[in-house]
Formats: sequence, structure tokens, C-alpha cells
Amino acid sequence: MDLSSTVVILKVLIYVVLGIFVLSYFLLIFRRIRGHTFPIWASMVLGAALSLVTLSISPEDAFNAIDFRVLSLLVGMLIITAGFETSGLIEYLVLWFLRKASNAERILLYLIFGSGLLSAFLLNDTVALMITPVALGVVSKIGLRNPRSLLMPLAFGITTGSVFTPIGNPQNLLVALDSGISRPFTSSSVTF
Repeated sequence: MDLSSTVVILKVLIYVVLGIFVLSYFLLIFRRIRGHTFPIWASMVLGAALSLVTLSISPEDAFNAIDFRVLSLLVGMLIITAGFETSGLIEYLVLWFLRKASNAERILLYLIFGSGLLSAFLLNDTVALMITPVALGVVSKIGLRNPRSLLMPLAFGITTGSVFTPIGNPQNLLVALDSGISRPFTSSSVTF
């Protein structure tokens, strides 16, 4: 095999990988196709399966890319959030929140700053899982027409707050765990 045929094969592989990427994100963005709703998980599974079938990534590399520590944390938070909803804690928090925030401006202020503060000290995914049902409950209690009207401010608060600590989001957590920094909360400089 000469150099020119190797270059052609590499270009084809690059186009295949890009095609899988574009298809996966197309299905994530435009989930409703010809009257059929394509679930988010299905587009992810399809992208992963196509990557494995086309050998864009080996099964061993795909398995080694999974960080079970972070995955375990997220599964645990899903279980805790489901327990909160079942126990009635979410409904209690909605009513408590509405008593504290007497108007729309305060609702936004408390939601943005409260979720930001929480996501600095808890994993942002945890805060999103726990506070989203509260925000949707507030929307239904105050009678807003669009149930998503508080989700964008919530996402802003959670994302902004999560950048301030090593445990604010999964990427920060992975860096803190794997960087070798002995005290990631108190170390002020990193040497490369």
C-alpha cells in the first residue's frame, strides 16, 4: 500500500467519523422527523453503535473511555432525585420557594443565584436534576404559559456557578481527580 492510497483511506475514515457526528447531532437537535419523535437516547446509541461498527473507535477504547466514578455519581443523583419527587419534597420546596419569592423578579433572582451557589458546591448535574422539577413546579403554580420560561435562567445559573470549584461540573471533577493536585480547593497555582 503506497502513501497516496493510505491518505485516501484516512480521508474516507475522517468523512465517516464526521458523518456519524453530524448525523448524531442532527438527530439530537431535530428529534421530530416526519411525525415521528426520535428520543435523545436513541440518537446517542445510534452514534455509538455506528462508531463501533465502522471501527472509528475500538470496543476496548470505548469501554476504557467510560469513567465509572462519575457515572456512579450521576446514577446515584438520579436515584436521589426520584426519591425526592416520590417523597413530596419537590412539592414542599416549590411552596417554600414561592413563599420566599413574592414576585417574578425575585423568583428569577433566587433561581439564578441559588442554583449558581448550589452548583459551585454540588455537581452541576446534581443541581439540574434536583432544581429543574422545582422550577417546573413554580411555573405551574404561578400559571406561566410556557413551562420552559424558568429553565433558561436555571441553566444559566447552574452553568455559571459550576465553574468556580473543582467539583462544580464533571469536567472539573475529572481534572481534580486526575491532575495530581493534592488539594484542588486550596491550591492556587498549577505547574505544567
